[in-house]
Amino acid sequence: AVGYDSSTHEILILGGSDGSKAGQAFKIDDATFEDLGNAYMDANTNGDNHYSMVNNQYLWMINGGGTGIIKMDTRTRNIEIPAGGDIPTGVSPHACLASYENKYIFIVG
Repeated sequence: AVGYDSSTHEILILGGSDGSKAGQAFKIDDATFEDLGNAYMDANTNGDNHYSMVNNQYLWMINGGGTGIIKMDTRTRNIEIPAGGDIPTGVSPHACLASYENKYIFIVG
């Protein structure tokens, strides 16, 4: 997953194709990377699906098993697994996320 934090001018690179918990931050102002560690996030995240930014602050992702949704505040880097965020059986972990009017998240696929 990739998200941009406009307050710190960092690009956050999270998870991976193996469903990991790793994180990296690219600091745009000085063009350097910060390794956030292999256990940065509380939940595994796939890195080969699509993600959706809402209000330029929240990054929504599909977890590594394709069974739920993860919400990350790009400003605080807090991870939240929303109540009721389970994905119904039959939805691919490679599904796409889309947002509408900064209020709704749709899962396609």
